[in-house]
Amino acid sequence: MQNGIIADRNKDNFILWLVVFSFAPYLWPDVPLPVGSLFVYLIFVWLFVKNRCILFKIDGKLQVFFFMFFGLIVFGLLSTMLNVNYNAELLIIKKLSQLETSLRPLFLLGIWGYVNKGDYEASRKLLSRVTYFFVFALFINTVLVVLSIFIPKIPEVLKMFHTYDFTHLSVAEESAVLGRYTGIFCQPINAGFAYSLGLLLLVYAFKKNPAFTIMKYVLLLSLLVGGMLVLSKVFMYVGLFLFLIYGILKKNVFLMLARERIFYIFLPVSVAAIVCIFFIWSGKDFVVYLLNFFREKDLLFALTSGRYGAETNGFMSYMLNKYGSIVGAGYGLTTFDSGYLYYFLITGVGGFFIFVLLNAYMFFLAICKKSEENRLLLFIVLLFVIANLGAPIGVEPMVSTVFWIIIFSLTEIVGFDHKVESGERHG
Repeated sequence: MQNGIIADRNKDNFILWLVVFSFAPYLWPDVPLPVGSLFVYLIFVWLFVKNRCILFKIDGKLQVFFFMFFGLIVFGLLSTMLNVNYNAELLIIKKLSQLETSLRPLFLLGIWGYVNKGDYEASRKLLSRVTYFFVFALFINTVLVVLSIFIPKIPEVLKMFHTYDFTHLSVAEESAVLGRYTGIFCQPINAGFAYSLGLLLLVYAFKKNPAFTIMKYVLLLSLLVGGMLVLSKVFMYVGLFLFLIYGILKKNVFLMLARERIFYIFLPVSVAAIVCIFFIWSGKDFVVYLLNFFREKDLLFALTSGRYGAETNGFMSYMLNKYGSIVGAGYGLTTFDSGYLYYFLITGVGGFFIFVLLNAYMFFLAICKKSEENRLLLFIVLLFVIANLGAPIGVEPMVSTVFWIIIFSLTEIVGFDHKVESGERHG
């Protein structure tokens, strides 16, 4: 053991297991704790004990994340205590559930502090492995999504992944009625964010290792098909756009794809398969709805289904009028259609300011250098900032764990004093 960090060669496996278990279902009916979250705390405790109870060490730019995560928790707890009379009517399980979602990124950072290697190439290889584990999990989800078109009972079977309230239809089941199939994700925006993130990571993998295989084509196709069938506005309006722009920058991935012989075999087969699915798919009408929505209104209106505008259904105004205050309402509120609203209502102005600073800090990290990892980080941060208009992505089950792991990994990589553009090795 060196400097409180375990000297195990297989340290990467802890991170990879976190990626795998982030897709696990809820622990038990009526218990709002996903198995993946429980796994985070178990791994942290195990590493803490194995390191003889020596606290993890976080170096460099990652320290800022620690203080911001800690600040969000402090403001959340403070708001909860200051609103004790209001919070008394809320179930304790709801309060603990939201506190857990705030603690999770902090414990993930602690795990990262225990297992990080402080080496550029090792960190890059770990990011590559995380990418393929994550993308392969999305491939499996796409298979479930496609099967849902032919077997309507599948969304009902997957309910254990969607919600801990088994007495009502989940958002995913309600979406499936409209032909918006999410697979194991609890709602379309989570799935749309995950598929968008997967596309950006896969483009990065293509740029770092341009050797194309049938498996890479299959994974790329699965992300595009899965994202389209989810019909998430984040994917349709934002994810695809960022994917195309990032794919063109510096090394044009699409030109590299077009030069491969396998492309001209795989393309017609892919188009034929997509056409067959499209004719059977019940979500065609919703596609028209989304296109009309975007054509008739601005992008913000389209992304948020009109929740921020004057012609809205009044959701945002209602929530702000009922619960909004300088100090926040504290843990316990359950309905949020915006990450920014989430932090303002729960943690007040103080927590909201920290969340805005967190976004600004990630953006600063992305633009401080000109490397491929910096460009990837920039597009991921843009995706995160925009997606938070529709949901609190940073605390959402399934997507948040993988998102923060990728952010920590990229933050560590861009922090190295390494001339990536001129001396990079493909792996």
